Amino acid sequence: MFQRITTLLLSAALLGETSLRAQSTPILSVTFEGNSAVQTPRLKNQLRVSREGGWYNADVLKVELQGLEVFYQDEGFLRAKVGDPIVEFRAIPGKGPGAEIRVPVTEGARYSLGELRIQNAQGLKPATLLRFSPLGSGQPYSRSKLAQWQEKIEDAYHTMGYIRAETRLQEAIQEARKVVDVVLDCKEGSAYRVGKITVVGDDSINTPDFKKQLLVGEGGLYNPEMLGLTLHFLNNMRAYKTISPSDVEVRMNDTTATVDLIFHVTPLKKGPSSFGAS
Repeated sequence: MFQRITTLLLSAALLGETSLRAQSTPILSVTFEGNSAVQTPRLKNQLRVSREGGWYNADVLKVELQGLEVFYQDEGFLRAKVGDPIVEFRAIPGKGPGAEIRVPVTEGARYSLGELRIQNAQGLKPATLLRFSPLGSGQPYSRSKLAQWQEKIEDAYHTMGYIRAETRLQEAIQEARKVVDVVLDCKEGSAYRVGKITVVGDDSINTPDFKKQLLVGEGGLYNPEMLGLTLHFLNNMRAYKTISPSDVEVRMNDTTATVDLIFHVTPLKKGPSSFGAS
């Protein structure tokens, strides 16, 4: 969500660059009305373009205030609303007009995390996952923090071979108590293992010896991170032409829950030896 707002902001700023320069209307002041839980300096810090000393542009301001509403909601104010700004232009002697911006804010109640549960987790223990949660019961509710936690859990599953694992956060907002109960539903799937490892590209490569240099092995759990480290290790050896991720075919078989790896490798040609030179 934050990334989407930022992208919109940058697009609006680029589109409005000509307008900004043409209007040359400086922002004299930005004030917020109706906020109490979140102080004005903190709200102002969320604005990147529409700040005192900057240039006024209606489209940019609109996008930034949308982002401000998202910021409020991620602080636990799920019903917060940032209203349409009131912009007044005041003449600056010898310099033209300047913009004074007033932004109405309705914060509403602050919601906290109620019960956090894990369901359908077997490969990882629910108690372990809960221990790493960034939020505890009673703390201000934050969707972004829980989303980051969810992403880390999926990464953990992938490193254990559960490469098809997916998780989903389910919210239940309890209006009367102003809490949000959350369930993390895990769809683990099977733990995939490395199937056959094949080396192609040069008959001079000794396949058994090559396999010994890998950090992934046939029959072991498939870990995408270890495959990346393997390429880093092989490239540091400087025995082969640089091996990029595109040089490794990853073939997944959902029926057998295996991953076959095909390495396309070209040995580096060694120059003539200097030993024995006169």
